[in-house]
Amino acid sequence: MKREKLSLSERVRQEYEALAPVYDRRWRHYINTSLDATLARLPLSGGETILDIGCGSGELLRRLQVQFPALRLVGADASMSMLAVARHKLSASAALCNATAEALPFATASFDVIFSTSVLHYWPEPARALAELRRVLRPGGRLTMTDWCGDYVSCRATAAGLRLMQRPVAQVYRAAECRRLLERTGLKIERLERYKISRWWGLMTAVAAA
Repeated sequence: MKREKLSLSERVRQEYEALAPVYDRRWRHYINTSLDATLARLPLSGGETILDIGCGSGELLRRLQVQFPALRLVGADASMSMLAVARHKLSASAALCNATAEALPFATASFDVIFSTSVLHYWPEPARALAELRRVLRPGGRLTMTDWCGDYVSCRATAAGLRLMQRPVAQVYRAAECRRLLERTGLKIERLERYKISRWWGLMTAVAAA
C-alpha cells in the first residue's frame, strides 16, 4: 500500500517533536537575538493578556514571566514535546495548549497581544492563520510578528536549501508581501522593520493593530 503523503503542517510538527530535546542549545544565539529584537518593538505595561502562537520551547513566555509577573500568559504549539520543554521553564500561572494558528481553542477577543516569532514561513495557509489570530485579538489589540525576511538573499537561499533537503518550509515572505497579508486580514500596520541579527540572518518584525 502506498504511504499517504504527510501535510506540511504534520511534517513541521514531526520535525519539532524530534528537535525538542536539543532546540534551545542548538539555536541559542538565534533564539536570543530574535526574541530581543521582537520584544524591543512592542513595549508592554505588564497588565496584558498575551498569546504566544507557535511558542515552541517557551523562551519568549519565560522572559515575559520574569519581567512582568502579573501578565496573563498563554502559549500554543503543535508539538507536544516542545510544550513539555516549555512547561519546565514556566510557573503554573502560564497556560499551555496543543493547537495550531489555524484552529485556536479560544473565545473571540481573548487577547491584548499576540506574539508570533519564526512561524510565518511554516504556515501553508497564512491568510487563514492570520484571520484566526485577528479573531482572538481584542479590538485595539496588537499582533507582533517576527520572521525571516525574503528581502535578504541569505534567507531566500536558506529556504531553497531546506526545500532541496526536503525539510518543511512553506514560503519566506518579503516585507511588502507580509504587509499585504496583514492588511488583507483587516489589521492596521503600525510598524514594519527589516534588520539583520547576524551576517546570515535577516529578519522583519511587524506590529499590527486589530
